[in-house]
Amino acid sequence: MGNVTVIRRCIDSIIASGIRDIVVVISSNGESIIKEIEHLPVKIAVNRMPESEMAESVRIGCRMIENTVTGILVYPSDHPLVSPNTMKELLQKHMEEPDRILIPYYNQRRGHPTLFPVILLSDLYAGLNLRDII
Repeated sequence: MGNVTVIRRCIDSIIASGIRDIVVVISSNGESIIKEIEHLPVKIAVNRMPESEMAESVRIGCRMIENTVTGILVYPSDHPLVSPNTMKELLQKHMEEPDRILIPYYNQRRGHPTLFPVILLSDLYAGLNLRDII
């Protein structure tokens, strides 16, 4: 990995998987992250509520996705070793079963990222969090 930052490693993997509509949600004190990624093919959104749950960041990010998207991958940046192949497999499975939540497993443990069908994300706006939806 060399001198690549965690966020850059995550974004590079997402890009390598073929995903093109990428939204990065950062906290309001993420100026250094913006400088690191502003030249990449991503949209940047800011969550101004640092104490909020991940669901709030997903809500904020969803406002920026294209209306043709059928699913979103929720990829926490503290998991930089996810391979592009994992995301490709999730995308392929989503094409086969577009209404299912897809979670990769490794050594019988749930991993990341999770792919949510967009249709289920309306539950986020009803106040549910991601665990509730899963």
